[in-house]
Amino acid sequence: MGLYDGIIAALRGSKCSKFVKILGQEISITGAKGGINNISIDVGAFSTKYVEFYKVNNVLVAQDTNQFSLCQYIESLPENDPFRRDCERMRIQTILGFSHLQALLDLKNDDRFKDEIENWINYMNDLTKAQISALSPPQPIIRTPDMKYDSPNKSDTRKGFAKGSGSELQPRRDVTALKDDLKRIGKYQGINERELEISLNK
Repeated sequence: MGLYDGIIAALRGSKCSKFVKILGQEISITGAKGGINNISIDVGAFSTKYVEFYKVNNVLVAQDTNQFSLCQYIESLPENDPFRRDCERMRIQTILGFSHLQALLDLKNDDRFKDEIENWINYMNDLTKAQISALSPPQPIIRTPDMKYDSPNKSDTRKGFAKGSGSELQPRRDVTALKDDLKRIGKYQGINERELEISLNK
């Protein structure tokens, strides 16, 4: 079994749902839905080590909301749509983020704890921005006189445009920057890009 097969199987095999619950000073993450262990966090126990630990709550809620929205969006995409794999990848990186946080919490008595948690918050905020960008609809194209092409059956050669079913130019989602961001965040998470690609395409 590949490194990420368990997570992918769990995500693909379950209905869209949220994993994070916050009740008072307790945070619980139903990790089993994402192929990892369940996680329970006593916020009060960590706030004494890092007074801004509340930021972790905000990140977890944002990530959970986005992975839920991504799940719903994935269901609307054709199986052969390449962007479907990008969306699945973002959900996987959310689950890995939860798992990574659990490992970092073991450092609460370590001098590195504050710096490691802040680093995690920054990278997960970057992941949140990437997810929001992916979920945002492409910007509409304003036609100009120079937008010409020979036939509705030929692809327009300009970057950022794809031929529609007639005489309209349709926006094409530019995922290059998104992929770069996800790989940068993935490097922090220790993701093996080749193994992830193999698992996603099974």
